[in-house]
Amino acid sequence: MNPIRWHKPKWLPRVLAMPVPDPSQHATRILAIQRNIVLPVKLLLMVVVFYYLFDVRLPDVTSSSLSDSVMSPREVALEFLQSFFVFYIIFNAVAATLLVLRRFPHRLVPRVVVTVGLVDGLFLAGLTAETGGFGSNLFWVFPGLIVVNALSIPLATPQIVLNLSLCVCYLAAGILNISLGETDIVSPGPPQRILSKLTKNDILNLRSFATRLEQPSKDDEISRYLAGQLSPITHYLLSNYLADHNTLTNFASQADVYADFGQQALAAD
Repeated sequence: MNPIRWHKPKWLPRVLAMPVPDPSQHATRILAIQRNIVLPVKLLLMVVVFYYLFDVRLPDVTSSSLSDSVMSPREVALEFLQSFFVFYIIFNAVAATLLVLRRFPHRLVPRVVVTVGLVDGLFLAGLTAETGGFGSNLFWVFPGLIVVNALSIPLATPQIVLNLSLCVCYLAAGILNISLGETDIVSPGPPQRILSKLTKNDILNLRSFATRLEQPSKDDEISRYLAGQLSPITHYLLSNYLADHNTLTNFASQADVYADFGQQALAAD
């Protein structure tokens, strides 16, 4: 009995073979997609991102930097993202100019598109890390970029490499967001000012009290505030009293100093 031999159909390789696009047609297709779809949409998104980074988020960073000289890791990351966005605008302006030019070499068009797609992925990863990481709604933009890359880059190798790079960028953005969240929890906040106390014994001891009012330390907020409420004559009496312990009786009694201090304190209250 003769075994049945399987003969490979001759038409199967022709069906499964990927057609190799003509370089000129390939470049024309890429330029049409970039000019008619990608560039207008990207321009609109840049306006929205600019408003978010420099109008919504900038006041938060400015107020925090004014209140505390030390910036948190998340604020440093946001400042870097703002700087990268400026580079992103310039880079896309140059790339758009090259793609719009009629005499731009067709063989360089795929390389420019791949480079632009990689920079888009890096910037989108930064926005994802800023807006929540793995929980950000920008997750749905990554599949959109993959579809755009599939339409713009029909060649398999650069398309696969670029899409895998986008996946790596998304994972890095999620991990970076988690790391920034951990540093916000672990890192201590700005140092709290400890207000000095003013007791009854401090007021009864006039010489010590006068020293605190005339020469308040930077950490003694109460003495600094009270010294600013006293009248010039009281400051004059206190300075002379500190210079000579017996001089106070020549200018006013202790009761007069206490009365003026009490009046100024009640007026401020």
